[in-house]
This record gives sequence, C-alpha cells and structure tokens, in this order.
Amino acid sequence: MQSEKIAIEIEDAKTLKVFLDKANDWVDRAAKLTFRKSKKRKIADDVSAERKPTLEEVEVLLTEYDALSFEAPEYTTLQFFIKGAARYLFFLSLFSLLGGALKVIHPQLPR
Repeated sequence: MQSEKIAIEIEDAKTLKVFLDKANDWVDRAAKLTFRKSKKRKIADDVSAERKPTLEEVEVLLTEYDALSFEAPEYTTLQFFIKGAARYLFFLSLFSLLGGALKVIHPQLPR
C-alpha cells in the first residue's frame, strides 16, 4: 500500500490493510473451492489431487463472509452449492423413506 511508504503511521490505512488482507484471504480460499479445471487439464493433471469441498468448509466460508461485509461473486457460487447439497440430501432422505415404505408394501422388491 502507498501508506506504507509514508514515514508517519495512518491508523485508517492500517485498518484498511487488515480488512483487505482478510477479504483477499477469504476470496483465495473460496476460489480454491469453486474453481473447476477444464476437461483437457483434468486429463493432463492428476485428477485424484483435485478435492471436492465439504459442506463444513463452505459453511465456514459463508459465515466468515457475513462477518466481513464485502461483495464477492464466489459468495453466490458457494450459496448455490449449499442449496444444491441441501436439496440433494432432502431428496436422498425422502427416497430412502419411500424405498422403505415400498418394501413394506412389496416385500419382494430388491434391496
């Protein structure tokens, strides 16, 4: 920052730098979770090294984002991920319940 070159300390510049460091750190961590490689790069790279984010990691980032109060497009992507995961888990539990009910009605259905 330009304020670091000035001999006297500017308190607001320090506060701004701390905020920017936190925001940049958040964006970097969010980008690692939301970045997708193209198919050609996936084939060339070791696919097993690419790790999928956990719900807990995404929830932590969303909570941190709310505390920071800034705007980043990664936030929308992470929200979409959480909503999709919640929808998936809901339907998974629903089908599990329905599957159990169908087996009671039709015990000859495969397990």
